[in-house]
Amino acid sequence: MYAANKIVHLLFSAIFLLLNFNTALALPTAEVAEIETRSALHPCSVFVQRWCQDCNSRFDVAYYNVAWTTPWNWPIAAWWNQESDQVNVPTVGSELVAVQVGSNILHIIDTADPATDNYNDPGKLSFVWGSQTWDSFSAGSPCDVIPVGDNWKVGGSTNYECHYLCDK
Repeated sequence: MYAANKIVHLLFSAIFLLLNFNTALALPTAEVAEIETRSALHPCSVFVQRWCQDCNSRFDVAYYNVAWTTPWNWPIAAWWNQESDQVNVPTVGSELVAVQVGSNILHIIDTADPATDNYNDPGKLSFVWGSQTWDSFSAGSPCDVIPVGDNWKVGGSTNYECHYLCDK
């Protein structure tokens, strides 16, 4: 009887150890985890690159659930990146792909293209998230903008970095 109890106890100990060891070494699944929505508003940011006007991939957008610490010093990783393609090439007045950011959708509208003969003209983008609206061109805008300038010669882009409050 003593030997049977000892074996059962040893068996349970081995199973317990095995279960704990396997969970410590568990591999990630292919399923993507959802990021929980925070209840309080906090600083978020969005980074947009505007490429040439006749490009198939006209815009690249990266979304961050934190603010950038200094202009053009973005966080380590965005939680979502997207690139426009031949099917989705926004034109003036149209919206880039809308993305759910926490409790609201972030809308980015191509308000005006850059002047074709002025590489220092960045064009204009407008943004809406919930009741917040802002743009890349008004005084007091929460956006830092760098037009393509002379970088157009090497295929550069106009860059927009904007801060806002979100609950993502």
